[in-house]
Amino acid sequence: MELRFDTTVGQYTFFMSHYLDNYCDDIVLVTSDAESGGYPDGVIVAWPSEETEQILLQLNWYIDHKQMDLAPYSLTYPLTVEKALENWEGVKDFLENGLTSSERDFLTNPYEPLFKLDADE
Repeated sequence: MELRFDTTVGQYTFFMSHYLDNYCDDIVLVTSDAESGGYPDGVIVAWPSEETEQILLQLNWYIDHKQMDLAPYSLTYPLTVEKALENWEGVKDFLENGLTSSERDFLTNPYEPLFKLDADE
């Protein structure tokens, strides 16, 4: 149920807010590893992993396939890394409320082939 990011401290799951409470002062999302330098101690810098890009591809396929409306989440199709970084709250809301738990679990697994979705219909 998450997008995944590589960080200055290892892999970070998109919605693990406990990091802010327990391990750091702030989390900064950037588009790539190249942008991760120059932040003060106490700041975790995170950039999208390859898995996140695969998850976004799968979500876009499903959104298009099901003709889903993203407007209630202040999102537009197609979802991109940049849009996910700019409006992570909307992505979080969509993942939590716009999909069933089985859809979410399936679509946020970057290792599941998409054709299985049609088999369940």
